[in-house]
Amino acid sequence: LLNVPTSDLSARLERTLHRLRCDTATSTLPEGRLDTLPPRSDSSAPALELTMQTPQKLYLRGFLGERYTGTGWTALENETLADEADRFYRLHEDGFYAQSSIGSSAKSVDIISESTLTVTNLSACSGQQYLPYALVGNDALLPDIIGDNRTAGTREAVTLQYAAGSVPQWYALQSALAAAQDSPSVQTYLTLEQQYRAFAYEQYLQLTPEAAATAERLLDGHLEGRTLAQIRSAVLDTLEEYLTYDETVTTQCGGEDFLTHLSAVGGRGYDVHYATAAVLLLRCCGIPARYAEGYVLAAQDASQAGEGGIPLRDGSAHAWAEVYQPGLGWPPLELTPGYAAQMGTAGQAGGLAGMVPGEDGEAIG
Repeated sequence: LLNVPTSDLSARLERTLHRLRCDTATSTLPEGRLDTLPPRSDSSAPALELTMQTPQKLYLRGFLGERYTGTGWTALENETLADEADRFYRLHEDGFYAQSSIGSSAKSVDIISESTLTVTNLSACSGQQYLPYALVGNDALLPDIIGDNRTAGTREAVTLQYAAGSVPQWYALQSALAAAQDSPSVQTYLTLEQQYRAFAYEQYLQLTPEAAATAERLLDGHLEGRTLAQIRSAVLDTLEEYLTYDETVTTQCGGEDFLTHLSAVGGRGYDVHYATAAVLLLRCCGIPARYAEGYVLAAQDASQAGEGGIPLRDGSAHAWAEVYQPGLGWPPLELTPGYAAQMGTAGQAGGLAGMVPGEDGEAIG
């Protein structure tokens, strides 16, 4: 502790206590720590067990990285959350939660097929829940929690309702919302969503000066146009140019900015590297984005499910980006090589119409 800078002492103590209280020896997710990344683990230890009414491919988000420090991802500061208390009190009173906004948007246009999922935590970090996207209902969420990042972790089995489907179907909801904007149910939902939208643009464009300068340099020559599809293509082209997928690499950036370090040493890395770089590049383009960790169930594995529960091994741990979609919320954006095809998200966002909306609350579509 004597060698830890005073400014880092509180955060490091909090992380140490969290690991001692919530993590297990088999946990492979870095939970946002980027200063030293070991090779990616291929542990076969059971992490979660899923019981699904409709077996399908699935992202289960646990850790959420909101603030980029240069050497890691953290949650929003308590001071920021305190300033947002009134906004979230009103949103929750009216039944709006960002974690269930995809499901709520589907309900508002009456395009929904509900399914049941039971998640049992076997050895994953118990500091958070592992929630599917497109939750239906807010029973698993805490109404007095400010923001999107704090959930009630447990080792007990948790049964959830969610809207069956995946990324391509969720993006299609934007067109349905735009077509039905005169509907009272859609108007009610979009009014609440616009209140949350202001929060997303205020909080999820943050970059360190070093990361901003590096991202601008890496994107130079790639970025043309302003549609999300064009920006996604520019980010993907940039990642393909400067990152090579390698699960055996050890990354030690010390106190240097993570993105700057990667670009300087001829970047090699795996999902944590790709997800971090993608979020920073998207933020540089003016797109609210976040870093997420959790577990993924591929379509092939889901199709082979028997009558019992579906085991998710620790090797299914994964990191990905989330990109904010006005009217919709935070679907995952998969840019790690191999995973887009595996999760059926290749070409996502390619069909979105219109320019990327700004933070002034423009109507979608």
